[in-house]
Amino acid sequence: MVGFPCDSRLGLPNQDDATVMDRETAPRMKHRRALFVSGIDGFCHRYAVLHRASHLRSCGWQVSVLPYQHCGLLDAAGRADLLFFYRVPANARVLRVLQEAALAGRRRIGLVDDLIFRREQDQIPSFVLGEQARALWQEGADRYAEVLHACDEVLAGSEELVEEVRKMGMEGHLYRDALASEELALAQAAQNARSEPRHDEDFRVGYFSGTATHAADFAQLAAGLAAAMREDARISLRIHGPLSIPSELAGLESRIDQKPLIPWVELPDAIAAVDLNLAPLDTDSRFSVAKGATKVMEAAACGVPSIGSSTSSHRAAMVPQGGWLAEGSEDWHRGIVAAAQARGSLAEVGCRAQAHIVEHYGPAARVGAMKELLERAEGATPVRAARSGDQAPRVDLPAERASGSRWEAFSEPESEVAFAPDAFPTLPERSWTDISPPLGEGDLLRQKFSVTKPGLFRLDLFTLTYGQSFDHSIGVRLQNAAGAVCAQASWEAGRLPDRAFFAWEFEEPLPAGEYGLELEARGTGPGNAASFGLVTAGVQRPPATMNGEEIAGALGLRGFSPWDQVF
Repeated sequence: MVGFPCDSRLGLPNQDDATVMDRETAPRMKHRRALFVSGIDGFCHRYAVLHRASHLRSCGWQVSVLPYQHCGLLDAAGRADLLFFYRVPANARVLRVLQEAALAGRRRIGLVDDLIFRREQDQIPSFVLGEQARALWQEGADRYAEVLHACDEVLAGSEELVEEVRKMGMEGHLYRDALASEELALAQAAQNARSEPRHDEDFRVGYFSGTATHAADFAQLAAGLAAAMREDARISLRIHGPLSIPSELAGLESRIDQKPLIPWVELPDAIAAVDLNLAPLDTDSRFSVAKGATKVMEAAACGVPSIGSSTSSHRAAMVPQGGWLAEGSEDWHRGIVAAAQARGSLAEVGCRAQAHIVEHYGPAARVGAMKELLERAEGATPVRAARSGDQAPRVDLPAERASGSRWEAFSEPESEVAFAPDAFPTLPERSWTDISPPLGEGDLLRQKFSVTKPGLFRLDLFTLTYGQSFDHSIGVRLQNAAGAVCAQASWEAGRLPDRAFFAWEFEEPLPAGEYGLELEARGTGPGNAASFGLVTAGVQRPPATMNGEEIAGALGLRGFSPWDQVF
């Protein structure tokens, strides 16, 4: 793999070599099988679970990842020697997993990357509005805290989170987010693609919003950015993702280009197209201040420097002379103007930022933190060895919870929920906007789609059950452009999750090309049929058809190819 163009010493680590090295130097634990239990899919799941799972695999461990709602959770947990719980809310099944792990002396590790486990009013984020919404947030915080209290230790992504964990009487350790080698490779490709010099005078600042919850964060810089844009007519703003443009920027609309959220594998190209990345956080909010430095990391990997709010995570992610920190509107104003005036030297600033991130926030850097965890696990005193006839002990909790958990009888539906794997999203996920008609007896649901990368090994469908107890089956068939059947299967409809993805893994990976998916239900009756999420139809995914007639959108599909087929 080619090194970064600004410094030949910054080549990406060879993963195979790193794995051999780490297997030789990692603690010699007796067992080497781990399970990550995840409570959320998407961006957060990728950073907090898939990346850490990769770090553990580099230490020679066998690792599995399951959603907490998965019907195979209890069996998988019983086979694991080390368990991780990320954003997992307490319920009867999860508490049973924790209790059985305690009985068997298995180490339990909590993972947190946001301040979601404190119920105090001043720790609820500003985007949670209304009494009912805040009450639901507090209930969720209680459920997350219950699971964390039942763990032997908690890994937190920022210094502020570690402090909050310890305030609640739990053992906390810092484990910052990191970029995967594949993400660094995507960033390098994006940087290489922009290597030709630009001839326009525009100075492009960028803000990349993953969710519609960042209004208070962006408000921190709005006045300073507006002042900078009015002072220097070359400055323009590019936004990717959901964000309401604040009133301070009124009158500057002609220099603001806002585009929809894009798949994360396309994000490096968008970042590489700007000169300066904006990373504001609401420093009046304890929730926001406790966040990590993901936006800074992703920009630096593309060789783009950032100006960000002054938080501990940003201070750690930015080296001196590799970016700027802002504490108020005037700092944002001066910093953006100064960067625009120094545009000719920004490549050097970006190089310093890039070198720091590759060295300190790449996968090899985090393997050391994983080794420290394994050393603690190796030296820990077992909770208690299981004896014949033992009953599962109650999970150790603080004194105020010693009387028992109110979630011990709380049950949630089980199903074969599927979260994204560590793979290239060759058919990226899109937000569902509508629902298909129920797939009843004799109905045939068809969807054409195209994939541009080879190696498609898994296709996910977004399913809706509305809590019904299905007792029928669904036949599925995948055909290529020539009409040949590439894969087929029959599913028990009772396996489908409600409002989540269900995975279909193929026996053999498929090449890039045009495909047609067919679904047909067998044995349905009244009130006993599944529906599927729909997304906006487009060129690569035309509208789906039911019995030959077009319906309101395309099926909500996502597909994955192995990384080694992409690079």
